[in-house]
Amino acid sequence: MERNTASILILTILIAISGGIAGWYFLAKNPYSPPVAGTPADEGSNSFFPPGSGTATVPPTSSENPSVVSSEEVPSIRQISAVPIAGFFIVEEKNKPPLVRYMEEASGHIYDAPLESLPLKRVSNTTIPRVRQAVFADSGNTVIARYLKEDGDVIESFKAQLKKAATSTSEGELQGTFLPENIEAIAVNPSGSSLFYIVKGESDASGFVSTVKIDKPTRIFSSPIHEWLPEWLTDSSILLYTKASSQAGGIVTILNTKSGETRTLSRGAGITAQGYGNTVIYGGSNGVISSFNTTSNASVVLPFGTLPEKCAVSADKTPVIFCGVPSILPSNIPDSWYQGLSNFRDNIWSIDPKSGEVKLAVDLEAAGRVLDVSSPKLTAGNSHLLFINKRDGTLWSVRMAD
Repeated sequence: MERNTASILILTILIAISGGIAGWYFLAKNPYSPPVAGTPADEGSNSFFPPGSGTATVPPTSSENPSVVSSEEVPSIRQISAVPIAGFFIVEEKNKPPLVRYMEEASGHIYDAPLESLPLKRVSNTTIPRVRQAVFADSGNTVIARYLKEDGDVIESFKAQLKKAATSTSEGELQGTFLPENIEAIAVNPSGSSLFYIVKGESDASGFVSTVKIDKPTRIFSSPIHEWLPEWLTDSSILLYTKASSQAGGIVTILNTKSGETRTLSRGAGITAQGYGNTVIYGGSNGVISSFNTTSNASVVLPFGTLPEKCAVSADKTPVIFCGVPSILPSNIPDSWYQGLSNFRDNIWSIDPKSGEVKLAVDLEAAGRVLDVSSPKLTAGNSHLLFINKRDGTLWSVRMAD
């Protein structure tokens, strides 16, 4: 018991070293862009989020707005947004073509972009200036917009429902409420019905699970380590990893949402993780990444160097991993990448961890595209890979080969 306590104290001190980067971490992963939709109202005013009025602007025609492409042909490698985005969600409904819903970082406006055709449609003109992160839930009909207040010290989280437009020619709006201040991190379960969020206290960090409506939140996690990031794997398990720095040790663990029990997968300097279903991808500051199957407990070192944040796991019965992989790994990762001091030139590689089959899925460089893949997501059937280009924060889609 004394040895375990000492280990936790030592690890807490090491994590505290990375606390110096915590201030820029929220900013670096969601870089600042100046507002483009007018002057925001006073934060103390009830009109700070005016529903379709005040600072909202009407988008220009497709010839004036680079976000709206007028050509009929959908390129296989497509830039969807012309401006940085705060987050996106793939909307897939039965008997309907898939589309991606995203929120612009500067204005907070929400757009729908079909993946099989080019016209964009703004579905909400409610203005939320300088959004750093947008987390979608409830099949994309609810969004949590996160941003720093003007003093730069308080993280606000505004949870809103997308109220659809009354007619096909009008636009919808966001209506909602504020969540408690200074939620450190938040994630949505795969079915879109539940939230898990981290609140940092004076001596520990607590994790709460609740419905999207924030009914009766229940604390299921507590740790003396303050800096955690969550990622839902299944509706009953959450991947947790400490905010990473190459100068400090970190932990990757899995939390059972029903029992509250945790099991540690790995420790190391600069370690981060991503995952979906029964597959976890994790790696440290040396760029070596591995996949771990939570059912079989089998671990496989992947044959390329990259960061877990550049990988997505398919929803297939036998999952396939798709990653943005650079030809050369920069030094001092992940710090330099988070801070924007280094950028990657990625190609898309895939690997089947079970069979070991590795493929160059998309040669972005050969297509003349210099892209730094971050936050990738796959459509059902793996027809498209969507991601944010970390170089400029824009949204891209890549049509995968049949």
